[in-house]
Amino acid sequence: MRRSAGLSLAEFRDGAYVHDAATDTIHRIGPIAGALLADRDVIDVRDVIDAVATVSRRDHAEVTAEVTAGIDTLRSLGLLDRLEPVWVPGPISGSELDRHGDPVGVAHVVHDRRLVFRSPDLALLAEIDRYLGDATTVPDTGDGEPVVFDVVPEPGVGLVLHAAEEWGFPDIDALLIQLPGVVNDFAVRSHTIAILHAGGVVTPAGQLLLISGDAESGKSTLVAALVQQGCDYLTDELIGIDPRTGKVLPFPKPLELDETSCDVLGVIPDHLPNVLASELRRDVAMVTTPVGPVDAVILPTYRAGAERETTRLDVEAAAKALLNQTMNMRRVREPGLRAVCDFAAATPVTRIVHGDSVALADAIISGEVPI
Repeated sequence: MRRSAGLSLAEFRDGAYVHDAATDTIHRIGPIAGALLADRDVIDVRDVIDAVATVSRRDHAEVTAEVTAGIDTLRSLGLLDRLEPVWVPGPISGSELDRHGDPVGVAHVVHDRRLVFRSPDLALLAEIDRYLGDATTVPDTGDGEPVVFDVVPEPGVGLVLHAAEEWGFPDIDALLIQLPGVVNDFAVRSHTIAILHAGGVVTPAGQLLLISGDAESGKSTLVAALVQQGCDYLTDELIGIDPRTGKVLPFPKPLELDETSCDVLGVIPDHLPNVLASELRRDVAMVTTPVGPVDAVILPTYRAGAERETTRLDVEAAAKALLNQTMNMRRVREPGLRAVCDFAAATPVTRIVHGDSVALADAIISGEVPI
């Protein structure tokens, strides 16, 4: 009997979480299943039965029946004896064009990497760097070469952005509207850190808060409201967790806000749907270096007209919620799985249903909402 290829395992309380890279799914398993999937390829069932019986001081026949049932379940999930190899997609490595003579713009923080744009058009470079936000730029830290994206004018197409893939745009306006999405795509393909679908701020009192949730949950609107209330800005979309240090890695990109959100916030941005943090508050501070520990995670759910309802999640529910918001588990594998599980076990997670993002931000800052 063999453990299937592509599995990552993280012990959690009395069992474990398993990520299957073949199906990109996460399973919660008990202690016996965890023992069967421990760090070895070939599994000796008798050794597992002996170990479980010894530790639990239970009858061998009873343990054997439970182990046999566990094997059947794991096989049905594809976690045992699956023979097919598992392919894991690679990161976006950047442009492979030989355009080393073209000018290069400033470096932009994308979690644990730096991204620069290169183009023969200096005015285009300046517009790209301005649009991504001048406060997101950092000086050369000497920590390795940045990833390079080429933007090249091509007759009959307009502008072509070259990374590991290519994107064509008819003009600069079309490029700028799609550019934050292209950079997001680069960010979520990380193999080194776990990427959570979450925003992040540091409150005036120094609390580091993550705001996590599905699309349409009001996550970005709440982040924007917190920035208007005086918070420092990490990101509205993708937060990194470094498996080596447990610290949070920021990605201070333009916020994605629709017209309704901008009306609620009283903001008239230059280019929807992308809003610079400086358009929310002129003196906003951008966080561009690793920070931690996180004081709390908020899972907002916006419902028009809803009264505020706050629920503190237990550890099991917190882990499930945060693992469901992890964007790149197939790439970051076991280090990322362990990092998110450890993070969930150590960090308060609160679900808040509300009907007013600005009022909720004010309540968070004032301490009215317990987090």
